[in-house]
Amino acid sequence: MGMRVLGFADTAAGRLEFGEKMLKLGQNLISKGKSREYRRSPQKLAHGEREAERLVKEGLKAAELPESKLAELKGSDPRKVALGMLIWKTTTVSQEWIARRLQMKSTANVSQFLSRSRPGKNNEKLPLALGEFLANQSS
Repeated sequence: MGMRVLGFADTAAGRLEFGEKMLKLGQNLISKGKSREYRRSPQKLAHGEREAERLVKEGLKAAELPESKLAELKGSDPRKVALGMLIWKTTTVSQEWIARRLQMKSTANVSQFLSRSRPGKNNEKLPLALGEFLANQSS
């Protein structure tokens, strides 16, 4: 019976299998990228806030939604959730920033809405121009 090292046969085939497994693990780690916290340097945050603010303004315009109406809408309004998802996926701002800026009541609400939402889901409930805006930003 041949010797086994770390669960792999100590043969050319076993070493090849081990190498392929390590390569796959390495590729998985690399593809995940850096954590969100790593991207939260002061410079990245400032840029993220500028980009998020631009997305809010352009998104509200596409939705034909005056900023003054944000407070009147529920936090679960599909337009707010869609904009929040876009901002969360494409910038470094926090969910607290999104909650405050889109007037979605609390960070917990934003977290819940974003975890339930999927890009493209409920787009039929959005104004056409907002749906197009979101599609253009995501691509």
